[in-house]
Amino acid sequence: MKSGVKNGIKTKMKKPLNVPDVARKHQPKFKIETLKEFPELYDWLKELGRFRKLEDYIYISDHKKDEIRLKIFTKEHSYMIVVQLPSEENPKGYLGTYSQCRKPRAGEEWTRGNDLPDGIYSKETWNNFKNCLIAHELVKVVRNSPNKDEE
Repeated sequence: MKSGVKNGIKTKMKKPLNVPDVARKHQPKFKIETLKEFPELYDWLKELGRFRKLEDYIYISDHKKDEIRLKIFTKEHSYMIVVQLPSEENPKGYLGTYSQCRKPRAGEEWTRGNDLPDGIYSKETWNNFKNCLIAHELVKVVRNSPNKDEE
């Protein structure tokens, strides 16, 4: 450590940090192309993404043969989507959804979560989830008080 005086204040200078000029590019564990193994889900997810640019809105947290887990995020919540494609053991497949608050409420040290619609792997189950997601994200509108000039 070096010592010095700057503007009349004695300072101790530590070794400078070795910081790269460019941020490291994130390398996700699963690429968005993984979703191509789930063609219906891929098309359904495009309904959610702005400009249909899925890679900006989808995080794939796990992938196995005929099964995928992914997350989508809003300002307040994260939504987990679990898909199991139809198979011999499960001919109708499975689509399950779950929401989790991204931060705890004041005074709590845990985050709250909710089960959302689940069922067979179908467009109907997907639409139930989308409708629930929209309802989950809606906020109450403060009603205007009566206009006092009209009295």
